[in-house]
Amino acid sequence: MYARIFTLYMLSLWLANDGITFAQNSKSVGKDTLSMSYLLSEVVVTASKVKYRYQDNTLIYKVVDDEGAKFAISTVDILRRTPLVTIGANNTPMIQGNSKIKVLIDGKELYGIPSSQVLSLVAPTDIQRIEVSTMPSAMYAAESIGGVINIITSRHHMSSFSGAGNIGIGSKGSHISMTLLSPLSKNWSINTNLYGLIGYSHISTSRSWISTGRFPITWRSEATGNSLAQLYNGSITLSYHRNPSKFDVGVRFFAQYSTLKERDKGKLTKLTSGNDVYNLLSSYEYKLNPVGSIKAYTSLLYTPISNRLEINGQDIRDKQSLMLWLNDISLNLPIGGRTQMVAGGRWAKSQIFHGSRLSELINQQSILSIYLEFTHRWSPRLSAILGLRYERWERQCEQQSSGWFLNSSLTYDLDIRTKLSVGVGQRISRPSLSEQITGRKYVSEVLYVTGNPNVESAKPIKMEINLSRFLGANFLKFSLFHEHSKRSVAFYMRPENEELVMSPVNLSKHISYSANAWGNLSLFRGDLSFSSGLNVQHVDIRYSDIFNKGWMWDFSVNIHCRLGKYYAINFFGSLQSKKIHLQGYSLPYTYSNLSIERFFGGEGTSALALSVDNPFTRAIKEQKEYHTYNDLYSDRVEYFNRGIRLIFKYRFGKKNIEDK
Repeated sequence: MYARIFTLYMLSLWLANDGITFAQNSKSVGKDTLSMSYLLSEVVVTASKVKYRYQDNTLIYKVVDDEGAKFAISTVDILRRTPLVTIGANNTPMIQGNSKIKVLIDGKELYGIPSSQVLSLVAPTDIQRIEVSTMPSAMYAAESIGGVINIITSRHHMSSFSGAGNIGIGSKGSHISMTLLSPLSKNWSINTNLYGLIGYSHISTSRSWISTGRFPITWRSEATGNSLAQLYNGSITLSYHRNPSKFDVGVRFFAQYSTLKERDKGKLTKLTSGNDVYNLLSSYEYKLNPVGSIKAYTSLLYTPISNRLEINGQDIRDKQSLMLWLNDISLNLPIGGRTQMVAGGRWAKSQIFHGSRLSELINQQSILSIYLEFTHRWSPRLSAILGLRYERWERQCEQQSSGWFLNSSLTYDLDIRTKLSVGVGQRISRPSLSEQITGRKYVSEVLYVTGNPNVESAKPIKMEINLSRFLGANFLKFSLFHEHSKRSVAFYMRPENEELVMSPVNLSKHISYSANAWGNLSLFRGDLSFSSGLNVQHVDIRYSDIFNKGWMWDFSVNIHCRLGKYYAINFFGSLQSKKIHLQGYSLPYTYSNLSIERFFGGEGTSALALSVDNPFTRAIKEQKEYHTYNDLYSDRVEYFNRGIRLIFKYRFGKKNIEDK
């Protein structure tokens, strides 16, 4: 039934595109005008609000033109509305079901910072648009086989004082997000952001271990508790814009703290963790011509991390600090009338210290990379991209790796609004520092995670075919993917001294095939819009004589309905099937949100929304099962976070923040 509904929806979207195109192209179009439209690198259609467009194999989602996104309580909420992107457990971003991605802020990578934490560095009111690329450019790090999410903020020079605010109070948490852009003079401006989030929920956990080996073991744990999470960030950026130069310098601050309390049969377990991020950054851009430019970027980042576990009368504490220095320079030049070249390099060095005084060095690593990429338009309809990247990676002067990475793609315009693209690329998947450092990390009384210093990097190869059709606010995109990798990293569980230990290993086989369809249908001049996507993937993995394979899928839908001039209803829902691991599965994951919005003032300058998290489910469930020859370990966590939130948003000044 659901498959038929999805098929009819996709068919209606395709036919709607044709009908709208016929209506808008009823006027005569000259031959020269049509030829010029093919020479453009993107499809541009005159419309009142164009939220989506496709350019250079990248999907661009214009957040400032999405009314529903104005009530987002976090950057994760905005990504839930972004086509091709899904959010998994623990707020992990994925592109078409793949979590091996990179998240950038204004095109800059925060080397060494997890993707989920990068999202916490940006206030939702500061986001202008989001760019999603499934076949990343050679400009981006080689550890991005799944794709790249580029979050573009509103750091642009403004001629008038502008800003936006978003504040919410609810039964399961509260938040505030503010963005202010202030002109200081004709060429100077300042951007200020402030964001805070407090969330809490009741938690129920159920863990069990059944062993039927030589020494049978049956262990069960049922616990209930509460979790409290706090997140704060802020930034100030000073900008100088005077053609052809653009200069930015800023500071960014981030703090995240969480407390988890569980009680099992009168025994109390308390886990407290926290980390801060202090970031000083500057960038410079010089326009050589309308197409060519030189860009330079440098960033200094310091992150202290602390963890504390109180269990069975024991008090275990751990403190570490990360210091990172990143430098990046790129050159964008046109070569002739049909070819464009991008070249650049990057050097980054990170050091990890024990404690917060930067006195005891635990580990350090550095990476040096250079890249060169050409974009050539063979004809008004056919274009090609060829990129080459070299990276040299070194950790603690003991582990070294270097290699060349190639990516290429061909794009053919079937007509003015339909594109067919084929791409292939090779990237690298390096083990994280925590996966290599030997040391026990507590998961439960019987399960610990430890590192493996012998884990090696993997070099997966990815191939994809895309068919996309765009027209104004409507689009439809079909994709086929194939990924093949040897030595991919996965966790392997084994019994050891009446305990279970999980450690990373290199797989001998990892092959996946996937197909996905994403679309947006806008009706009644945008008053009613449907956006949805479906990913289907088959995975086959093996380690020694242990193997697992099967199908996985995830589906998401976003419906926005404007009721007259002052009211709107927005619904978002996502459903992910089981995820396949080497020795087991993660069971299905569901999330939903329903909100009713009331607008005030001219052009919706202020609005009020009543938002309900998970209106159709009692809790968010995360459950994993692991199997060995004689062991079965199950871990289930339920977050009872169904709640009601009242959100107020306000903006003033220029509506859509654009370049001067």
